[in-house]
Amino acid sequence: MRLNAHVRIEIALGAMLLLGSCGDNAYRRFTEGDYDRLDVADVNARNAIHRVDALESRVAELEQRLGM
Repeated sequence: MRLNAHVRIEIALGAMLLLGSCGDNAYRRFTEGDYDRLDVADVNARNAIHRVDALESRVAELEQRLGM
């Protein structure tokens, strides 16, 4: 399968954009506080997933009691 010139150019431009975004100061994008907030958000998301399971089981139990 051969790629035409337009596809080759688009691939080359995409690669250049990706490589261009990897600058020397890319690691400075987030501050220490940002990492702390991201960690808290991850913990909250994991806790929410466990709460959904508990709520679904409670709803199923209530439906069973009501005969739904």
